[in-house]
Amino acid sequence: MLRFISELVVGGAKTVVKPACPRCHGVKPLSKLLDGRRVCRACFAKHAAVPCARCGAVREPATRDAAGQPLCPNCLIRDPVNLGVCVGCGRRRPVAVRLADGVRCPSCRPKEIQECGHCGRTAPCEVSRATGQPWCERCQQRWVTCNGCGTVAQARGGSFEEPLCAKCTNPDPDFWGRCPVCQATWQLSPRACQGCILDQKIRGLLGNDTGTITPELVSFHEALTSAERPDVALAWISRPKVQDLLERIGRDERCVTHDILDDLPSGKVLAHLRRLASDCGVL
Repeated sequence: MLRFISELVVGGAKTVVKPACPRCHGVKPLSKLLDGRRVCRACFAKHAAVPCARCGAVREPATRDAAGQPLCPNCLIRDPVNLGVCVGCGRRRPVAVRLADGVRCPSCRPKEIQECGHCGRTAPCEVSRATGQPWCERCQQRWVTCNGCGTVAQARGGSFEEPLCAKCTNPDPDFWGRCPVCQATWQLSPRACQGCILDQKIRGLLGNDTGTITPELVSFHEALTSAERPDVALAWISRPKVQDLLERIGRDERCVTHDILDDLPSGKVLAHLRRLASDCGVL
């Protein structure tokens, strides 16, 4: 039903509106079920948040350890069991692919110069296990509107003109792995999805040494991480000025006010952050 409503809105229906989250009242994708009602991802995460058994950060658990204790996404990524010694560079790093000669990190995974089966250009490619065709790094990172279901996701099949998301490329849930952090994103890579990487980077800028964010900035953090295109948001927060402003806001122990923001370097970035903080109720 939610997908049907989205199609009507995209098709130009004037009297149809997307339903809002019953908890935060924001018009967002209602991807989770809580107490019999559809809620957004942020509200579900807030409801499920518990103290991490290792760092103490109050977050939705990414997994549980052998004793059944909750682990946050940051501790899961840093867990030694998810690291391996790369046979290419010899460093202990996150495992990108497992081959006959051992594991490879993201920097050392093998690639050959081939014609990409997705966009047609000749570039360093890997063979996609989903389609059996070579595809280049640019196509692996490409975000699209799926030609099958209309969702905004990374292209995992189809053609360049008619791309498909993971679920439409192969609807068998057992075929795909899951993001080790959120357990929701369908993917073949053992790496964290871009949405979880975005959350980790922003938490590192706004939070303390353990990634804990003050209660006053929780809604601001959620607004920054709820971007429909995590790749665009990641590119934006990689800018030094954005990082500097977010770190200043996160380090300030006072509640965020307009006067505090007035003391920061002015410009388009600050204006955007001010508008975002105002929209989510921080100011």
